[in-house]
Amino acid sequence: MIELSQNWTRNTLVIQLDRYLPKDTDKQYYSWFEDDVEHHYQTPPYGIANLSVAASAVDKFLGQNSEGYIEAHMRNASGITRKTFQTAQDHKVCPSTPLTIP
Repeated sequence: MIELSQNWTRNTLVIQLDRYLPKDTDKQYYSWFEDDVEHHYQTPPYGIANLSVAASAVDKFLGQNSEGYIEAHMRNASGITRKTFQTAQDHKVCPSTPLTIP
C-alpha cells in the first residue's frame, strides 16, 4: 500500500501495489524536463495491484479533494486568473444536465 500526496490537501490517495520482477525492457524511472534538462527519478519495482480499484480510488479522491486543490491554487493566483476561474464556474454545465443546442 502506498499513500500519495502533493501536499495541496491533508488527504492522501491510497493505492495498493504489488512487487514485480523487472524485465530488461521495463522502464524503472520517472522522467521530466526542467529548463530543457531531462531529469530521472529511479522507481522501485512495484506496480498497481488492481487497475479498476485504483481508478475508483482516484475518482473518489478527486471528488473529495478537488475543492481543496482549487482553493490552494487560487491563494496565489492573479486577479485575472481568479476572475477567469469564477466566470468559468458561473457558466459551467453539470454532467447530469443535458446540453440544449438551439
